Amino acid sequence: MITRHYPMLLLSIILLGGTLASCQEDDINDKEPESSIQLASNDTLGQYLVDQDGYTLYFFTQDVSGNSDCNGDCANNWPIVQNESARLGSGLQDADFGSVSWEGDAVQTTFKGWPLYRFQGDSQPGEINGDGQDGHWFVAKPDYSVMLAHQVIEGDTLSQYIVDPEGRTLYYHFPDEQDVSNCKVGCIEERPVFFAGENLILPSGLGLDKFDIIVREDGKRQSSYKKRAMYSYVQDGFRGSILSHIAADWTVARVSWTKPGEGD
Repeated sequence: MITRHYPMLLLSIILLGGTLASCQEDDINDKEPESSIQLASNDTLGQYLVDQDGYTLYFFTQDVSGNSDCNGDCANNWPIVQNESARLGSGLQDADFGSVSWEGDAVQTTFKGWPLYRFQGDSQPGEINGDGQDGHWFVAKPDYSVMLAHQVIEGDTLSQYIVDPEGRTLYYHFPDEQDVSNCKVGCIEERPVFFAGENLILPSGLGLDKFDIIVREDGKRQSSYKKRAMYSYVQDGFRGSILSHIAADWTVARVSWTKPGEGD
């Protein structure tokens, strides 16, 4: 005589199905959430920032103060990045990211103080069509040695000049000679030497051949651009400040500037 235990068999199937479903749910929950900002790289640019879909992110040189200067038609072509709780990919640090208020109630993500944007002209992930646009837009890289900035310095015309990676202004000293610093004791305390390093990472608007390293009399190394030594200024308490420009014998490190009587 054959005894059938269908209820017990059915119960076993139900329990097994529940166990499998629970395991599948655990697997899903254990997966790493997708990074909303991450690093990409190519042979030309090295590393640069992209969003979760792989679209390139950019800096705007007029944002040197740390606030966005892109609105209206500009914002239509360059949408802001909004990730108040960004999940960061490998190689990126929380301390480098922040946020600033944008129009209305919007909040824009920043990297090392620079507001971040996408470019409408990038139609697919991996494109970098915005780099160098109008001389004001550059791909957002984590390791720039210097950066370019634009702001009105004299009159009503934007000037292009060089800043450090965090947007602090760099300066030239009028009494300096080509590849020679004449800012010494009594001067260098207020205008510290700027040294960008040896292996420079530059925005595409700057030529590597224009940079050099000066070895000063005090043994320190100093970066120069077009043979002009570069300095910071201790009184510039915030990014975008140009206080030393109004002092005698000093000017911001403009890309196009040459000392009267000297060649490029």
